[in-house]
Amino acid sequence: MEGAEPTPEAKVGQKSAVSVWAARVVFGILGLSLAALGFAIFAGGEEVDLNPAFTAALATTVLTEDGESTTFEDALPEGPVVVNFYASWCGPCRAELPDFDEVSLRVEDQVTFLGINVDQSETTWRSFNEEIPVSYGTVFQPGSEIRMQLDLLAMPTTLFISADGEIVQQHGGILDDDSLIEILAEQFGAEV
Repeated sequence: MEGAEPTPEAKVGQKSAVSVWAARVVFGILGLSLAALGFAIFAGGEEVDLNPAFTAALATTVLTEDGESTTFEDALPEGPVVVNFYASWCGPCRAELPDFDEVSLRVEDQVTFLGINVDQSETTWRSFNEEIPVSYGTVFQPGSEIRMQLDLLAMPTTLFISADGEIVQQHGGILDDDSLIEILAEQFGAEV
């Protein structure tokens, strides 16, 4: 059968294999493009104006370490503040908390830290605070309302809030001590 023309069924099969391969390439490129766009939007340090949503989020209820319900605004310390959203189930949160604690002690007279735990239960929050203690205050908000109002998807997420009450930077993902110190120096002039 040398030199014989392929049957119409064979041509269709060949065309389908090429079409499937081409579709996979196109969808792969599309997927990578969307992933890059998502990273650009949600990557740490991006400049996004969260301040209008932040103003609304200040009225959200949180639970303090002494068991009192209060608003996020009342729990928020004055002056420059680092707000870190964390949870026990978040591996990067566990990894960065010791660095956050160390840096917070080094800049405590210049910048205040506040942790917002988003675990599912108060018991889990309190147990986790005993497992990985930090010297700065934390509050509990199991419904993640503040994160949702600010459309913060990454865990952990850290907000840097000026003394004027404006979010000047956000970072989605883990921060080590050197990166945290660099942001504090840049945004607040903190000297470590």
